[in-house]
Amino acid sequence: MNRREWTPANAQHVSEFRATMDGVAGSSEQLASFSAEHVDEAVVLRVRGEIDMLTTPKLRTMLSELIESRPRVVVLDLAAVSFFASSGLSTLVEARDLAAASGVLLHLACPSRAVRRPLQITGLAARFEVYDDVETALKY
Repeated sequence: MNRREWTPANAQHVSEFRATMDGVAGSSEQLASFSAEHVDEAVVLRVRGEIDMLTTPKLRTMLSELIESRPRVVVLDLAAVSFFASSGLSTLVEARDLAAASGVLLHLACPSRAVRRPLQITGLAARFEVYDDVETALKY
């Protein structure tokens, strides 16, 4: 058996996978959608679909841009997320650190099990302000 078969995916494998997915009906644009809405001194980023290695770059970019605009609070609405991979958790940690450094509050509104379960299993739920819905998260 070739030892290379057992090594973890490297950047080249990921790039090849992404190139393959570009022509498939499940491309990243179809896997997840993002929309931002300004509410008073806050911004609500609504996420719908699957958050995985194909869609986290867009999530990371959107969160960074919103946090860098320095609203009082960014509410990340994850209620319509059906799948949440470890790359999404990593993106949340990066966003939390950026928000803290920028003086911006980051609140998560995520009643779905698809998001709450990974946060709980990893212990990250205790490191975020997690709310049951957007309305409660906006009461900062």
